[in-house]
Amino acid sequence: MEKEVKINPTYEEVRDREVLECEQDLPERYWEYRRKWEENPKKNIVEDFPLNLDLEVSSYCNLRCPMCYRTLVDFEGKENSRLGFMSWDLFRKCIDEGAEYGLYAVKLNYLGEPLLHKDIAKMIAYAKKKGVVDVQFNTNGVLLEGELAERIIDSGVDRVIISFDSIKKEKYEAIRIGARFEDVVRNVEDFIALRRKKGLKRPCIRVSMVKMRDNLDEVDEFYNFWMERGVDLVTYVNYVNYMGKDPDAEKRYISKPVEMRDDFICAQLWQRLFVWWDGRITPCCGDYEAGCLLGNANKDSLHDIWVGEHLQSLRDLHWNGRYKEMSICRQCTLPYTVAVMEGMDL
Repeated sequence: MEKEVKINPTYEEVRDREVLECEQDLPERYWEYRRKWEENPKKNIVEDFPLNLDLEVSSYCNLRCPMCYRTLVDFEGKENSRLGFMSWDLFRKCIDEGAEYGLYAVKLNYLGEPLLHKDIAKMIAYAKKKGVVDVQFNTNGVLLEGELAERIIDSGVDRVIISFDSIKKEKYEAIRIGARFEDVVRNVEDFIALRRKKGLKRPCIRVSMVKMRDNLDEVDEFYNFWMERGVDLVTYVNYVNYMGKDPDAEKRYISKPVEMRDDFICAQLWQRLFVWWDGRITPCCGDYEAGCLLGNANKDSLHDIWVGEHLQSLRDLHWNGRYKEMSICRQCTLPYTVAVMEGMDL
């Protein structure tokens, strides 16, 4: 039986064409992966291994964006076990096990800045060597320069996503606290030029905006600004008050959760696993506090976790319309219908 599943209801991308230039010569295995990403949650198909591993190679960050969960809970201001870098041994263990089961994709970040990890280029190259067809990461772009930028391109990375929330200098620097507008724009331009100089189509270079009240008026201009500079794709995601931690949420919302849907099924339970820097395994992008801890990758098999009873019980709850019995899902914004904030013209 097939059900309607919201694959990624908060995500919006702008394409001028169906297939981007950087996607034109991708192997069939990549498109097989994308088909499974869409179809498996709808048909309740559980592979032997996650389609994608989100490996948090760094939970440190060099910026302090005011709407970010890690800023709101003050990761850097206190000693806690949430800060660290993934060891090479743990990374290799995850990739090696994934390779045994035909792992398709890896994303090398979660709540930190991946370019802070000294072995980031080595990690990408290793994943590619092991047959991972789609290796990507999100970055704020501050460190995407010089020798590191060249090593990133030479590593064989498939996609680089730069988070950049305004093309107005003052506004950008008020959001991306610790970054300089001109420096990051130049980093992205130089990265595109370096890819061109090397005669490469990839990595696909994407710029993404978190849409909030403060920057909603520049959405169209944002798209034109970056496309003129040669990025492959521009994407948008609506602001979310993660775990309800933001005291200024009402000032940022353009739409807000109002009512939990009864028919929600979270696709991530059929698509991916998250491995924190220290090996803790969680099921989704919204479990910031390990409220649904599945195990630890230092000692546990990711395959066993993926096909095990605990995770299957979570899938069953979603598939049978009982996801509200899970506390982590009740705190998530994805199951909610949304209302446009009063006075907002979208």
